[in-house]
Amino acid sequence: MFCPKCGRKDVVDVFCATCLREERPLVAGFKEFSLEICTDCGKVLHKGKWHEGATTESLVRDALVQHVVLSPNIDVERIEVAPLTIERKHGLKNTGEATVTVTGRASLNMPAYDEVYSFPYTVQNLHCPRCSKIGTPYFQGTLQVRNETPERVKFLKEYLKNVDSTPAKEEKQGSGHDYYLTSKTTVERAARALQEQFGGLVKSSARLFSRNHQTSKEIYRTTWFIELPPFKKGDALKREEAVLLIIELGKRVKCYNPARNKYEFHEYDAKDWTRLPVVESTISSTHPQLMVLHPETFQAVPVRNAMPRQHEIGDKVTVTADGDKVYLLETFKE
Repeated sequence: MFCPKCGRKDVVDVFCATCLREERPLVAGFKEFSLEICTDCGKVLHKGKWHEGATTESLVRDALVQHVVLSPNIDVERIEVAPLTIERKHGLKNTGEATVTVTGRASLNMPAYDEVYSFPYTVQNLHCPRCSKIGTPYFQGTLQVRNETPERVKFLKEYLKNVDSTPAKEEKQGSGHDYYLTSKTTVERAARALQEQFGGLVKSSARLFSRNHQTSKEIYRTTWFIELPPFKKGDALKREEAVLLIIELGKRVKCYNPARNKYEFHEYDAKDWTRLPVVESTISSTHPQLMVLHPETFQAVPVRNAMPRQHEIGDKVTVTADGDKVYLLETFKE
């Protein structure tokens, strides 16, 4: 009997051993593989249940094996998955390809052999129901506030008190704090309230925390970040080439431009603002032009935005200086 594919005489089962392996691979396919692991305890959620084992990696490999779809009418001795690198970090999604070695034979009339496959996998880090309640206060969202001042902290505390919300936890972070709150809605509203009162930039994000295994609904924790302005009402700043006096803070910054003697509104961007000193100076001359003592050099210099007004030599006035340019900050009325 000859192999109908290659013509060889050593037929095993209709085909020769080589052609039989080509015609009848050990693996027909691989089911889409995605599961969750607990960041803290290492349990693996597979087929709706949390499984515990010697290591997280061994649990993932065991689950991978169950997703291998074998071809019909073949004999398999074992399935092995090469070691995986699973990083356990909350919110991190591990993706990669697993090397799976299947040992078996397409016919009982031939010796066993190995076939090696690469299968994609996705492993999501989150908390199992048990770990989500142990050691960590319950919270649904995080409010990250930067550039805090006592006034701003007081405002936030009073706001949270008025809505009957107390942070489950507070952590000092840089120029502010992270506040862990039990309500995602309160986190957003508190961020918006701070912005309305003090201005600044607001950003939000969400990450998968857990899953309701009765409804299959994914549970997310939200984070709202607000960078409050590093300046306050009454400060003088330079933005691009303009000198501005801060009149009011909010979603946009209301400013007085002394060079143009008018109010302006600017979008907040911390990188665009440079603080200038606001100091008291003395009128040194009123004729033929208004002059004051420069706050740094103490030399008499003309006021760039002099307006018709009664001044006498020796009067104390509030000014700001941008290099050798001095602006009077008392020529506007709110």
